[in-house]
Amino acid sequence: MRRIRIVSVLYLGLLSLLSAAERPNVINIMVDDMGYSDLMCMGGEIETPHIDSLAKGGILFTNYRTYPKCFPTRDAIMTGMDSPPVRTVEDGITLGEALQPAGYSTYFVGKTHGAVMDNFSIVPERGFERSFGNEDGGNYWDHTLKQTLLDGKPWNTNEPFYKTDVHTDFALKFLQEHEEGKPFFLHLAYHAPHYPIQAKEKDIEKYVGKFMEGPSALRPKRFARMQELGLVPEGMKLSADLAKMNSEWKKLSHEKKEFYDRVMAGYCAMIDNVDQNIGRVLEQLDKMGVRENTVIFFSSDNGGCPEGGKGMWPGHKGSRFGRKYDSKAAFGSKETHWQVGPAWTNYSNTPLRKWKNFCHEGGLSVPFIVNAPSVIKGAGTLSSEPIMVMDVMPTVLDLTGVAYPAKFEGRTIKSMRGVSFASILKGGEADLRRPMHFYYRDSTAYIEYPWKIVTTNNKKFELYNLEKDRSEMHDLAAQQPERMETMMQAMLEYRGMPLDGMNKTDKSK
Repeated sequence: MRRIRIVSVLYLGLLSLLSAAERPNVINIMVDDMGYSDLMCMGGEIETPHIDSLAKGGILFTNYRTYPKCFPTRDAIMTGMDSPPVRTVEDGITLGEALQPAGYSTYFVGKTHGAVMDNFSIVPERGFERSFGNEDGGNYWDHTLKQTLLDGKPWNTNEPFYKTDVHTDFALKFLQEHEEGKPFFLHLAYHAPHYPIQAKEKDIEKYVGKFMEGPSALRPKRFARMQELGLVPEGMKLSADLAKMNSEWKKLSHEKKEFYDRVMAGYCAMIDNVDQNIGRVLEQLDKMGVRENTVIFFSSDNGGCPEGGKGMWPGHKGSRFGRKYDSKAAFGSKETHWQVGPAWTNYSNTPLRKWKNFCHEGGLSVPFIVNAPSVIKGAGTLSSEPIMVMDVMPTVLDLTGVAYPAKFEGRTIKSMRGVSFASILKGGEADLRRPMHFYYRDSTAYIEYPWKIVTTNNKKFELYNLEKDRSEMHDLAAQQPERMETMMQAMLEYRGMPLDGMNKTDKSK
């Protein structure tokens, strides 16, 4: 297991630098809190033709995992390292810090969060020459709620504002002003579809009425589409509904069903809008003549989010970040703060168990697409390789021929723990079956693929064989106590501290 990581890092160090003309451009697109199967290419209802085109022209990884929470995922994708126990503020370097000295222009647009860049003013100090965005949340229609920064300085506007559109505007601006012939790296981290559900009426209306059957009736239909598309292994089962979800839906009045349908339509509209904006980015690459030599990654920071619900159904916040909201105001407007709740999240994460904040598969698993016309052999394929978020940075460095340094700005840094999967993109193989560790608060998981131990309370652990039971329906802990014990010891050794020594200290939002 350990040998794979060391060889990967040494290989990076031995690579001769490619010429500027040979180096690919890199774009990393990340959305926030999107469910595992929401995209049309994953069996969902949302119209995502541009994202789907990336999958059709690239590789769709169906066995990719992030952390179950925003901030450790963003740390890991930016550094190639675990989130704690490896604390990455000074231990490592960012993708920007790695690529910029090698001649790359580096751009950061959207959301930052975590230990590496805990507020947006730090972004220019961590290897990004141009940047636009803020650190978290706020309001999609009102940029004043959470201060937006442009190149480290406060930015304001009197023009109409919708966050996803404006983030794309600045991504395009940076690309339009980019020096011709020089490679670039763009990290484009959209806030959508993170709550509040705020979307354009024309986009919402596209999806109104699609969810009137309720989540229990729709889950098996989506799962059937996933089976037809070959997205799930043969024999995989659909995880169980939330308790009483079907009966409770049937008890709702027609008016309530219509409104909850509209809330889900609003969530879909936000992802639809992201796809429209990704189309704008792809068009710009075509205008620049660099599309063929650009590697594009697409993923979400964690699984779908159940937070803010009223019981299992959508709920409304009366205030957040000092702003008051009105549940009676026009749905999707800047005056409302609706959240989808657990039942619709259970649907978004079909066929998996649980969601954001938990280390069961619904919290960790997200769609992961890599599109690289000049690199990928066998475009339009599916891969079930067990990729992890910390593998992205070593893969980028591998593809760009950039060496990972032993020291940076006078300080010794640690090796990346991620493993490059560039050979898979090129039609080869890679043995990625190394340990993977995940956590958030009292939920912890450890994987030595295909075996996984997981807990929701850091006390009672469950055991699953992911190749046979990715839905995590058959706990084998009682049947295989020796394997449980071996994996528990391996996990504690890997993380380097007891279960109560890390998870409870996080300053998460």
